[in-house]
Amino acid sequence: MESNTPSNWLVQSQEFFSEVRQELKKVTWPNQKETVGGTIGVIVLVALVSLALFLVDGILGWAMREIWPRVGG
Repeated sequence: MESNTPSNWLVQSQEFFSEVRQELKKVTWPNQKETVGGTIGVIVLVALVSLALFLVDGILGWAMREIWPRVGG
């Protein structure tokens, strides 16, 4: 069983950050063209989903008003 002494935490922290640095060196970061393309794709997809939800909400709202009109209104 490991002891939880401050020196042990320090060694474990150093090992952890050393491993993090090693893993970050393996990461392939996207270039500007890939980043811009991905961003535009996300914006277009969000706009399409928003439009679809807006239309479905409007249609369902209209249907509910037709099915259950206000009483006395």
